[in-house]
Amino acid sequence: MFKKLSVLAIASALIASTACGSDEDTVESVSGVVPSEVFLGRQSTVLVLGSGTNWRAGATADFGDGVTVDDLQVASPSALLATITVDPSAAGGARDVTVSDGGQSLTLTGAFFLDSPIAVDVEGDLAQGSIAIVTVTNRDIFTPFDATTEGDGFFTPLSFPNLSVVLPAGATAQINSVDPFSVEFMLLIDVNATAGLADLEILSGPAGSADSFPLSGGLDIQARTPEALSAGGKSFDVTTPLGSHLFSYSPAGMALLDFSATAESAEASPAFALLPASGSWSDLISFSGAVSDAGNGEYYLVYWDGAGASGYTADLTIGEVAAAAMTESEPNDTAAAAQASPSMPVVLQNATLADVDDADYIELTVAAGDVGKSIRVFTTGTDRLSDPVVDVLDSSESSLGGPSSDADFHEDFTSTPIPSAGTYYVKVTASEFYNPAHTAYDVAIQLVN
Repeated sequence: MFKKLSVLAIASALIASTACGSDEDTVESVSGVVPSEVFLGRQSTVLVLGSGTNWRAGATADFGDGVTVDDLQVASPSALLATITVDPSAAGGARDVTVSDGGQSLTLTGAFFLDSPIAVDVEGDLAQGSIAIVTVTNRDIFTPFDATTEGDGFFTPLSFPNLSVVLPAGATAQINSVDPFSVEFMLLIDVNATAGLADLEILSGPAGSADSFPLSGGLDIQARTPEALSAGGKSFDVTTPLGSHLFSYSPAGMALLDFSATAESAEASPAFALLPASGSWSDLISFSGAVSDAGNGEYYLVYWDGAGASGYTADLTIGEVAAAAMTESEPNDTAAAAQASPSMPVVLQNATLADVDDADYIELTVAAGDVGKSIRVFTTGTDRLSDPVVDVLDSSESSLGGPSSDADFHEDFTSTPIPSAGTYYVKVTASEFYNPAHTAYDVAIQLVN
């Protein structure tokens, strides 16, 4: 496949066409197109050959919908040189070519083929609520992918600013690698993504001048129903490398939830994505082997072994503890103005840190029977980029082993053992990396042995 005709190809075709045209008894027809295949989204030069024709200036050629003839030259009475532009959204497949000249039209059926400049290979499941690895191969040797990178992959993430993957709503691409003739990306498909054939397009090059690499119906997304989990979890078999398993779970009410995944195989890397009721990857709670959250809505779990191990049994375990719910009541910026918890466990919902100096206090009452236990505090909420820090204080506001490490956006901190019955406080403050665009959080509090 060549993007432009070579001088030798044109000369050879013209000689052949002229020889055919010299036979006065030859029936007039369109005899061929060179090249006979062109990629979608490209401008190309093609030669339309005739037999027994006497084409003159003013002749026109029609390649069907989605193909624009930019220029047409009569190279000989039996050869037309056409510069065409194929729209990226044009329908692929065989096309008829019609040449009109002097009121006469000649058509060669199926003479010309439009094809995608890319091919796709998928590892894993293309299904609702799934993860897959997609490799896109560039078939157009004259238009390499733009592999420009930013970052070093160590201190700053590696990114590809001049290449993007265009997918339908409900599908997201995370690009892993790019070279001139291949792109690999992780494909994340929402639980409620539309099932069926979906288009894929690679845009390569600087904004405003990017080359299009379209593949109509390139992804066949399968519909699937999540398997409902009961309290405690379940065991299941992992039979396909990089295959995914979709589950759902709904607590009985407001609860503190601990999800974990294990596997019987030492070669496995058991992990799962925890998604909220939206089922959308844009709302991802966490991807890990163990996740804690607090809520009362539906959850989705997508189990996926990124190591590609298979042929083993995995376990998803769910711990659920019923909790009280409370909403923030300002002012609660000091221990003296602390908001009292009605009981434990408790979840404070929809709280905010108004600025980097804001602090929220929650008052706890610990009974004599709970002395020796610890107070566990973990933050969560719909804003996954909120970045609070937590601490547990005694009645004199001395810390019980805190504050939390601030190693991630959300915290999971357990205090030192409670020394005596009485009043304690959970203090929530802003991280030193506080972002005023992300101020909302939820915080869960419980006693643990």
